Amino acid sequence: MDIVTGTSKLSIVTHSEQETIFDLSSQGIDVLKSEDFREYNEETTLDLSNNCFHYIPKWISDLPITKLIVSYGALKPELFFEAGFRQDIVVEANGMGLKHPPQNLNHTQVKCEIDFMSFDYWEQFPQNGSMDCSFINPEIDCR
Repeated sequence: MDIVTGTSKLSIVTHSEQETIFDLSSQGIDVLKSEDFREYNEETTLDLSNNCFHYIPKWISDLPITKLIVSYGALKPELFFEAGFRQDIVVEANGMGLKHPPQNLNHTQVKCEIDFMSFDYWEQFPQNGSMDCSFINPEIDCR
């Protein structure tokens, strides 16, 4: 991905942001353990797709990752993230059959077949709690 930064009206500086992937996909992992990460070398994306776990511990979000891929897991809608999971990590969860963001994740960080930011989602699945969805339609009160 190229990030373009304007420093003045006459000059534009281009920076390259390199995505690196630590791939643990399709390994038959049913429980995430720290020993599975011995080879991890501060890659920016962690690919855990096509595995069998249903619990993602908070310590995963302590890694310096910006993206976590958990797509096509065997335990599809039962994916659970431990409380305190970092909210700035993009979680890609395709093929999981999700109808709501997994517990302890922000609806803006989950990328899947359903757009949790869409008006259709908020209209079909009213949210309980103190979520403010006025960014979608100011006439909807999600509280």
